[in-house]
Amino acid sequence: MKTTKVKVSEATNAQLDWLVAKCEGMEIRIEPPWHIFAKRPGKGFEYFTPSTNKSQMNPIIKRERISMLDPKNTLCWPWMADKGDVRGYSYGPDRSPLVAAARCHIVSELGPIVEVPTVLVETTPMDSQGHTAADEQTADPAPGQ
Repeated sequence: MKTTKVKVSEATNAQLDWLVAKCEGMEIRIEPPWHIFAKRPGKGFEYFTPSTNKSQMNPIIKRERISMLDPKNTLCWPWMADKGDVRGYSYGPDRSPLVAAARCHIVSELGPIVEVPTVLVETTPMDSQGHTAADEQTADPAPGQ
């Protein structure tokens, strides 16, 4: 699998989801249009989106004792997640406590600069409806990737 280095602070949701699965030691599969599926012990592959799914990220937040700082609903202040000396942030109008927590967890486990599959870097940004130009592509990912 070809990889590319990215800053966790600039990682997209798909990249964060893949990285959280890596931190959790899960078997990971990427399917077009770059959806992340992860396999937990004793279970099959499931759609894995901890950067947007509370039921997947909250157990990690609790287990890792990640504390959250609420920005008091202002657009100029980010969500912040804290784990000792490691912090994760989520800025802008789409900021999210789950993104901040995911970044904090990833940095604490893997560091501030990480490698992700290049296919997750080559995707185009989403439009306001959550679609990408890559949604139309049908390339098959390598098995187990």
